[in-house]
Amino acid sequence: MFEKIHFIENQHFVLTPHNMIHEIEASPSDNAQQSVIHAKEQLSHKFNLDGRIRILFPDSDTPTDPEHYFYPQIFCLFECGPNYYTKRDNYNSYEIVFTYSGTGYLEYDGKSYTIEPGCGFFIDCRKPHFYKTQGETWEHSVLHFNGSISEKLYAEYASYGDVTFHDALDGNYHSHVENLLNIWDHFQIYKDLQISNTICDIVTYLLLLKAMDEHSDVIKVPETITYLSKYMRHNFSSNITLDFLADFANVSKYHLTREFKKYMGTTPIQYLISVRIMNAKFMLIHTPVPISVIAEESGFSDINNFNRLFLKNVGMTPRDYRKQHDPLK
Repeated sequence: MFEKIHFIENQHFVLTPHNMIHEIEASPSDNAQQSVIHAKEQLSHKFNLDGRIRILFPDSDTPTDPEHYFYPQIFCLFECGPNYYTKRDNYNSYEIVFTYSGTGYLEYDGKSYTIEPGCGFFIDCRKPHFYKTQGETWEHSVLHFNGSISEKLYAEYASYGDVTFHDALDGNYHSHVENLLNIWDHFQIYKDLQISNTICDIVTYLLLLKAMDEHSDVIKVPETITYLSKYMRHNFSSNITLDFLADFANVSKYHLTREFKKYMGTTPIQYLISVRIMNAKFMLIHTPVPISVIAEESGFSDINNFNRLFLKNVGMTPRDYRKQHDPLK
């Protein structure tokens, strides 16, 4: 599982907050050195990490533009023994846990849950929470993240009243996480943007799981719609037309537009424009690239059309947007 990811690994011992800091400080990894602060934050909490732990830290403790982008704080794979537990609150993070084998137990927001293989939970770590191994072993993954509209999306998820979710062990949740780790662990162009989009994909998938559980007779997103939206996110700089998308889906462009809007809340072309505008916003803030080049690399062949659509969707011109976010202004 996640064989190609370069984790920091601690083998089979009881890991407390104090010796966790010692182990990280002893590591030659720059990422690990940068994350001592993260470990020291845990000293006010109670946990006992009994077993094997593999850790992936972010490139930096200082996130890039957290107001607009999701960012990961830490990812861990645990193979825990019977003494493992975590008990804490007031930790500024959102956490997703997913069980691969064994059983866990969660107490959160006045409820208790048994977390078996294929079951996970999504919680706000600022609230008191306690989870542990139930039985002899618990193999699970942990993703901590924050930023952007995390609070709003979590509130929507929590509104369903049950913080757990269920998925196949090698299902879409696992695939999304694997994609996130591959981007996170390797050099990527626009890495922060790709990571943010992938975390958004993960949370969106969990929301869709909850919605489909509650409205299974109403909501079932067709595979074609899911694939087309993913294709546009990964190929936004290409020459994508409504005719091309309709031909791929083997339906008329009118039928595709109607069905896409039914499930995604917008038309295919407006969805594509939104993805392109998001990329352009990132490049305007984080690169010195000329606006004409940003337009082209974001999928806009005509600079005037780019300026018009940017103004319509963002409320200001690309030039004004760059000036507004210039740290040296």
